[in-house]
Amino acid sequence: MEFEKRSKAEFGAYMQKIREEHNVSREELSKTSGMSVNAISRFENGTGDLPITSFIRICVALGIQNVDEVIYKMPE
Repeated sequence: MEFEKRSKAEFGAYMQKIREEHNVSREELSKTSGMSVNAISRFENGTGDLPITSFIRICVALGIQNVDEVIYKMPE
């Protein structure tokens, strides 16, 4: 499935999985990314939007250097 056709819920769940693989809580991610815990929670649950700037801040906070890998390695 093409990335563009993924739902917000699918992408949010995928990003939550990545966060958990890095052993980072929402609270820790909030502190390092500058986003609120509520915004992170809404995004991960598929009920909120994630502007590209916030996506990049999350990736930086998790130590992900190649953002493309996050997008294009999303499982089918």
